[in-house]
Amino acid sequence: MSLLFQRLKIKAKVPRPANKCADRKEQKAYKKLCRARGCREEYYFQEEMRFGTRNELGRRWMASGERPSGEVLIGYQYDYLSAALNPRSGEMLALILPGMRIESFRHSSVSFVNLSVSKHPFG
Repeated sequence: MSLLFQRLKIKAKVPRPANKCADRKEQKAYKKLCRARGCREEYYFQEEMRFGTRNELGRRWMASGERPSGEVLIGYQYDYLSAALNPRSGEMLALILPGMRIESFRHSSVSFVNLSVSKHPFG
């Protein structure tokens, strides 16, 4: 059976994922309007990271049998960086957020949408 498929140049391929709720007519109308206005799709890479300081007790050289004193405030202090980069234009949006809470990510999402809508020909 595989020889037959090879002879006919038939391969098993995975289909592209499609949204069940998508309206094909609306998509074609959008693409047609977009081509008429000369716009193109913009792609962004997005990343989040945590950065900050972490205090720990360090080691000290002491004589055998003696215990060093280590009066240090042990704690953590972190902030979060959310960044989006357009590789084509080099444009970047970077926000330093106070924490990983819903409000922080909502703020970064709204900022990104405002950036992209302000440049969009329909916006």
